[in-house]
This record gives sequence, C-alpha cells and structure tokens, in this order.
Amino acid sequence: MHTGDAMLLPSLSFTSVRSNGTTLDLEDCESVSTRECPSLDDEEDRAANVRNCKEDHQCTRLERMFSCEDGLCRNITGAHACTYSEEDASPAPGVSCAKKRNCVELTGMFDCRRGRCRRVERWSCERRCSGIPSSGRDVNVVLLSGDDVYSARCARAVDRATGETVWDYERSSLKEEEGEEEEKVLVAHCTDVEIKAEDSWTKTIGASDCVNGTVVPGSWLSESEGARTTNLTRLTSVLASRGGYLRRLDLHNDALPFEQDVRIFNFSRLMINSEGCVNTLTFECNAFYAFHGRDGRNRTSPARFPCHYAPHDGAFVVRRYDPERTKRIFLGFFMIPACVLIVSCGSLFLCSRILNIDNAGHMVFRGCGRRGSGDGGEKKDVVKLTTDDYDDEEEDQL
Repeated sequence: MHTGDAMLLPSLSFTSVRSNGTTLDLEDCESVSTRECPSLDDEEDRAANVRNCKEDHQCTRLERMFSCEDGLCRNITGAHACTYSEEDASPAPGVSCAKKRNCVELTGMFDCRRGRCRRVERWSCERRCSGIPSSGRDVNVVLLSGDDVYSARCARAVDRATGETVWDYERSSLKEEEGEEEEKVLVAHCTDVEIKAEDSWTKTIGASDCVNGTVVPGSWLSESEGARTTNLTRLTSVLASRGGYLRRLDLHNDALPFEQDVRIFNFSRLMINSEGCVNTLTFECNAFYAFHGRDGRNRTSPARFPCHYAPHDGAFVVRRYDPERTKRIFLGFFMIPACVLIVSCGSLFLCSRILNIDNAGHMVFRGCGRRGSGDGGEKKDVVKLTTDDYDDEEEDQL
C-alpha cells in the first residue's frame, strides 16, 4: 500500500503515487496548538457561499470576490485574500446582476460590489490562515495535515516502526550561522495527526505518513519581519522551496523524505477498485470523488490517501484492494447457493422415501398403516370374494 496525491481532470481523477512516509511519535510536547484553516472544500462553506445566478434574486447583491462557472458563483473571500491591479480588470462599474439575464452565464473571477461585477483577468490570492505560532520559546515543531496546522515544542521525534530517534531538539536546535546562534524549527507534512495526552503538562503527538521534513531557521517562517507567527502560504512555500529541500532532515531519505525523492508514478488514473465501479446504489462514487478529487488547484491541500498499485503498470491505481475480503465474499456467494441446493435435494429425497400414494390417490406416510397379525399385533379382517359373489354382482348390474 502506498500513498497518492490527487489531481482532477474533467470527468476523471488522476493521482501521483509515492512510497509511504514516516510514522512519528513526537514526545514530551508542550504548548500544543491547532489551527484549522478555512477551505472552499468545506461542505458548510459550499452551501453558504454559493450563488446560482440562474435563479431569481440570487445574484442581485453580490459582494466581494467570486469564482464563477456558468452562472454558479462561489464567494472565495472567506478562505482567500485576493489582489489585482486595475489594468487587469474590466472597466468599472461592470456588469449588473440586477437583471438575471446578464449573469446567468458568468464564468471566471469577478470582483463584485452591490451586484455589479467586474471581470478580473489576472489576480493573486493567498489563503486566509495567519497568526500560526512558528518560532520562539513555545514552538520548535510545525506539522501540516490537510488544512490543519499543528504547532508545539517537543523534545524529540521517534520513528514508530524502528524506535529510532530521528530528530532531537537538544542536538539540532542551535547552530552557528554567521557568528550567531539561531533556533531551528522542524517542519513536515503529515497525512494524519493525533494528539495524545500523557499528563496535564506534556503530550505525545502521533503523526503518520510524514514527508517533506526540513529543519529551517525560525525567521524563514515569519510572516513579517520579527514576527513569531506564520501563515499557511508561507509554510507551503518553504516546504516547496529549494532552501527547504537542501535543509531536509535526512539526506538519505530514510526519515521524513521529500515527496520528489520517493515518487513512484507521476500520473496514474485513480479508480475506486480494480473494476472502477460499485453498484451499491448509495451514490458511493460521488462521495469517493468528492474527497479523492481534491487536487489543490484552489490553493487548498490536495487529498492524500493510501492506494494500491502494480509495480510494472502505472496506468491506474486502486483505492480499495482487499484480497481476504474478496475471498470471503466469493466463499459466501458459493456456500449460500450450495447449501440451498443440498437442503432442497435432501428434502426431495426424504419425501420420496417416507411418502407413498395409495391406490385411491391418497398421500400417506409409509409404515403408518396397520400391519397384519403377528406376535402381539392386531388382526386385519380379510374378505375373500368367491365366484358366486362375482356372478351376483353381474346380475345386479343387469
């Protein structure tokens, strides 16, 4: 089982495949904080901020930045801060959505004020997720997990599989650079993070599938000069930068490797199973692609999930592959009809042995009638007809 990162194309989902990252236990952690960044993929956000301009009075008073596609407009202001220059936007005041016919086919990025929308050709957006603790006395570890950011001050990071300490704060936190000592921060991207309380003061942070581990000066993460906080855009840019790669935690990629060093396939089709379909009639595929199709194109974190692949065939990967479960299902579908067949045939054979049809056409159980005289048995009256009796019957019929 390996990990995939989603990419979405029209009507299909594709993924890049890499080896699994490191499962860590960050021990003796203090000042643990969690920041959940707003996302356009949230169901609540989607329901509250989407306007359908094909319906009456939905877009007559649009306000702020909207991303529109064929008249379906989403307010992105809550999750993104966008800027643009005047020459990159259509002339003011823009198209008026007071008349529905003007906006039923809106497509692109629009800056709207009281229902008048200007089309923006080029823009720059950043995620609205700032004020994340990133340096100072209380922080030496920052973990990204989806749209959540975890900050803490921990003593060490231990590889759960081997028990080896892959990072120790006392050994790696201080380093002379240009005559000054600067505190370093461990930054990594993990698929799942769990906080486990040890006592009222310290906690253990369990993190699975961690990659892109780098140790950088705290000043690299500052969202402004001298600040001890950062934002999501700054964090992701440091992880994607050359400087972050050069300062990676393990140069041999044994612990917290960078994704580009453990990538197996760059482009593979993602399917729910080897058949590419399910027939449970519960819209299962819609929910599957709603999550696994998150590719990060709207500046959100791409979906990361375990998947199964064939080493010599990168054409597709599957999310569900359980041979033991397949064997159990096959055995069930074989045993149930076989048992029904055996019971049916046994019932028919038993009926043929214990039931009998007498000369009068009655169905009787064999062995239930009275037997002839014997030891202790009852005698049956036997009537013998003579030739005279037959002659008398013939005369009566005449």
